[in-house]
Amino acid sequence: MTQRITLALLLLASAALAGPAEYELILLPRFDPARSSQAIEINDKRQISGLGQTTAVPGDRAVIWSIAPDDSVTVVDIGLLAGRRMFGRGLNNDGEMTGYSFVSGKGEFGFRYSGGALVALENAFESPPDGGTFRTLALKINDDGWISGSAFKGATSTAAFEAALWDPSGAMHALGNLGGPDSSCAEISLKFVAGTSETTPAGDTVRAFRWDFETQTMEPLDVLPGTGHSHSLGRGVNNHGDVSGVSSAVISGLGPNTLGVVWYADGSVRRFDAIGTPGVDDIVSTAASINDAGWVVGFSVLGAFSAGLRHPVLWLPDETRIDFYHLLPEGAKQAGFASISDTGWICGNFFPAGSTVLQPFVLRPTPATQVSMLMDQVDRLDLGRIGRGLNLQLKLAIDKIEDGKPHVAGKLLKVLALEVRLLERLRRLDDVETDSLLLVVGDVLQTLGE
Repeated sequence: MTQRITLALLLLASAALAGPAEYELILLPRFDPARSSQAIEINDKRQISGLGQTTAVPGDRAVIWSIAPDDSVTVVDIGLLAGRRMFGRGLNNDGEMTGYSFVSGKGEFGFRYSGGALVALENAFESPPDGGTFRTLALKINDDGWISGSAFKGATSTAAFEAALWDPSGAMHALGNLGGPDSSCAEISLKFVAGTSETTPAGDTVRAFRWDFETQTMEPLDVLPGTGHSHSLGRGVNNHGDVSGVSSAVISGLGPNTLGVVWYADGSVRRFDAIGTPGVDDIVSTAASINDAGWVVGFSVLGAFSAGLRHPVLWLPDETRIDFYHLLPEGAKQAGFASISDTGWICGNFFPAGSTVLQPFVLRPTPATQVSMLMDQVDRLDLGRIGRGLNLQLKLAIDKIEDGKPHVAGKLLKVLALEVRLLERLRRLDDVETDSLLLVVGDVLQTLGE
């Protein structure tokens, strides 16, 4: 089933915001206009994975939205695996999706969607002998085709899930845990994996972790000090090894006294304060996703967690915090960002005023915003004098965009792309860093019509 809708009709609002971030709101068409749809992840090719509810049976479908160069949006149902309910999760830049199908009473069964084909993911652990369910849970997929998630493990049906990866051939690789029975991988980049593991046999404490493809090790990430927190959860990871997530007093990481956090690869930690007022509002924020420029998205709650107003928030490396609630239609409820791409596009969801039907949306960055983000990405690479020179060029490109000279800005960006390729040949950048930079340049040039 395919639906098309003109993007120009959905482009609702834009605003010049404080700091280097200007975005336009796009409401994604719901798969079934009368039922909820949910955006989960956005890739660098203007595609969004998620799920759409429908009155058909089964009522949950895995879907992909695509925003085309002609400013149209297409939403596609990827099909059914064994007639089960389908939940779309991760999406890479090749359009490969992962997620899980669901059978009532039996649980989740991970899948890979590639080239139009759906394939179930194997569970390499010993099957439970008492008739328990042989389950897998697939959450995200990187551009090399590796899938992150977890697999059911143990001799009984009450056993736990263990963090696992599936390689491009479909073989499963168990990652272990941090001392407790349950662990799971939440996000995967080309170099790292982020997730959460229980740390005690009773499973009453959890910690975020960073897993490194090179060293094949799982590193625990601690709670924020001085907060009274006892749990941390890993939600996102970029190619530098920076992990986004939450530090919380609540084991689920959803509730009062929860704060977003980034554990940087160099060992430093950044706390994301909530938008509420201590003593008046529950203190709640969460860092859901982080890109290679270090831009972080999530949400914060104003008021009581159970009944308060959830706001979608972007945090920038310069400590700027931008609340995008004002870009949403009046009366929007329970809004939050789910994912930010390396090109700076953001997806999220909210409930319209007076409605219980979830509405997915995308925030599209202006070219100047993307170039500003590219400057942060160059800073993150720590190229010294070379990086400062590149950023002078990028600042000039922003000036030309703002002066109404996009063609000149396009020429500057094309020169920068050649310089990035040269730095790769000189081994000042690796292929992952190079591709990440060039993806942003390419997306900006597409928008500028260059």
